[in-house]
Amino acid sequence: MFLWLKTLYRKRAVTWPFIFYTIIWTLSSLLLILLTLMQYKEYPEYFILTFVYLVSSYTLLYKFRSSSRVSKVCFLISLLIL
Repeated sequence: MFLWLKTLYRKRAVTWPFIFYTIIWTLSSLLLILLTLMQYKEYPEYFILTFVYLVSSYTLLYKFRSSSRVSKVCFLISLLIL
């Protein structure tokens, strides 16, 4: 299964940090998606925005009401920031 990793090790390639970084970044992205889905279950009346950057991520919760102009403006501004 990891035969190509052994081949890279034998050739003394410098791609090891990139491989480990990619694996860790993929796992953390999947964890972030799962946490966001869990937040949807906990806060069904909120609109949840999750921003992911190279180093960090953050989540914004908005009370989404159709009559509230402030929530719509905040939502649009946050989409423009993204």
